[in-house]
Amino acid sequence: LKSYLDVDIETKALKLESFKDRLGEEIIKAEYAKTSGAIAIIKIDDFLDQANLFENNPFPKVLEIISDTIAKEMTPLNIFGRLSEREFGVYFFNSTSKEVFLWAEKLRVKIARIPISVVSKQTTYTVSIGVSSANSSMGIDDIINNAELALQKALEKGGNTVRTTHN
Repeated sequence: LKSYLDVDIETKALKLESFKDRLGEEIIKAEYAKTSGAIAIIKIDDFLDQANLFENNPFPKVLEIISDTIAKEMTPLNIFGRLSEREFGVYFFNSTSKEVFLWAEKLRVKIARIPISVVSKQTTYTVSIGVSSANSSMGIDDIINNAELALQKALEKGGNTVRTTHN
């Protein structure tokens, strides 16, 4: 039954295929409205030494808090999807990659400042974010790949960073 749902149960974000379908629709809408769009891919950075810090796996709690934080920072015009276990995509209708970069930077700082309690211990977690413009001259996979490349640059910097592709 879970496989028939468009929405990820843990995060209430669209699953990858549903996200791609909606992204395609939104890009067509943006083209007709003669406006721009951009995408941010947000990855929860790897935890250091988590087995020693916690009696049990902190990931479900971290996932819940980070996905809730992302959702609260969005507008009704955004599309929110879970692209993989640790990655989310957010599409911005009528926004430039520069505007989305600023949004992503604020989100990164906000998440890094949230203390997350797991059992009796409390710590903070970080995200890395890749931003890319999204327009109808590119395919859906190309748009996502461009944002993934920007994300890769952020991860190469050591995480807790926002990077953008200039296209």
